[in-house]
Amino acid sequence: MPNGNNLMKNILIIAFLGSISLLLQQTCYAKNKLASGEMLLAEQSITSENGNYTLIMQGDGSLVMYRKGGTVRYRMAKHGTFAIMQTDGNFVEYVGNTTNPDNAIWSSGTAGVAQWPPYLYIDNYGDLSIISTNSSGSMTFSVWGIGQDFDPASTTNIETLQPPGPPPQGKPILPYRPDVDNSANNNMYPRY
Repeated sequence: MPNGNNLMKNILIIAFLGSISLLLQQTCYAKNKLASGEMLLAEQSITSENGNYTLIMQGDGSLVMYRKGGTVRYRMAKHGTFAIMQTDGNFVEYVGNTTNPDNAIWSSGTAGVAQWPPYLYIDNYGDLSIISTNSSGSMTFSVWGIGQDFDPASTTNIETLQPPGPPPQGKPILPYRPDVDNSANNNMYPRY
């Protein structure tokens, strides 16, 4: 018959192994989500449950969403070091190390929008979205997303976010309005 110390050690070991097993099951189950505070480092990814879409932080710093066939579904036109689903609800791509990032180079612009800890979610239809819940947890809703992939076999349905370009040049073309005097000297004032 084992003594009390050995029995207690065995119970603790079994409890510890059970906790690790449960944690691994939860991690595998949640591979289509990036929880609040979690990061994507180089070569890390999340994948839709059906395996048709994967968002990966590539080794070259590109954050890209691929279709199962290898075509690009969505990409941020930046080259960062890591991406994080921040606790404030903003999904951000940074340059620098994780403890002291140099600067944000892209963000979803959703800081403060989510009520409760949000998460980044990749669904079976190709939508990458930030999901939040109401205070009771009874309702979930999207606060940002790229939308469903309506042509998953396509190689042309690619959306790329580009930094804003230069401001427009010249005067805008104003439409003809009958209530406005359109003469050369007086084209901005309504006629009464």
